[in-house]
Amino acid sequence: MKYYVASDLHGHYTEFIRALREKGWFEETEPHKLILCGDYLDRGEESEEIVAFLADLLKKEEVILIKGNHEDYLQLMLDEMTRYDNMLDVNEVHFQNQTVDTVARYAMKKGLDINECPRKCAEVFQESTFMTEVMPAMKDYFETKNYVFTHGWIPYQEKGFRWVYDEHWREADEETWQDARWTYGIVAAVDHKVLVPHKTVVCGHYATVYGHIKEGDPNWRNNRDPFYAEGIIDLDGTVYCSPHQMNIIVLEDEDL
Repeated sequence: MKYYVASDLHGHYTEFIRALREKGWFEETEPHKLILCGDYLDRGEESEEIVAFLADLLKKEEVILIKGNHEDYLQLMLDEMTRYDNMLDVNEVHFQNQTVDTVARYAMKKGLDINECPRKCAEVFQESTFMTEVMPAMKDYFETKNYVFTHGWIPYQEKGFRWVYDEHWREADEETWQDARWTYGIVAAVDHKVLVPHKTVVCGHYATVYGHIKEGDPNWRNNRDPFYAEGIIDLDGTVYCSPHQMNIIVLEDEDL
């Protein structure tokens, strides 16, 4: 099977589609699927276009969706908003991550002001295509013969100051996976050697520039390309920052 893989779309539909087109997705004739490693909304203004595109791919069974930390935060924020009548009560982190903006733009198109009725806006967003069709389809990870696809990293154990590979990571509970979605994969793989035996973990979440720093790239400030090292491919080109780079790689592998 041929897999097109990306991560951290962050509401940047235009850049995402441009990258897919450049890689040949729309002209592909062989059996193929898209794997997306989390963080679909927030920080960009084209969330609805992304949601519509993903919903269509789900219907055609052409996409595998991995959950990111922004999806966890979105659900957390919506739960908070259903309890409050004032946006001042909502955790500041949701403003920093621009999750508030995502819901506010959606609610505005429904004729609602998030500052006037946060509870109602949360209820309306809970009924959106993203929450009813896209989110329920998300996995903690996806695995093929030679690759594991996830958002931050796989769950691991801590022994003192060291992170250690946990052979039972596939059976981790939801809370542990939430922590793993926040893990910096480059740190886990390069600094702590938390590697899946005989496989490469493909992830996002942590800007690839930090990997290029570790490898001593003198041009690291301008290098948003995928980061490759032993046991890891990191894809997060920070599309929400100039030059708005969206990384997509194409892999061929056997299904399990």
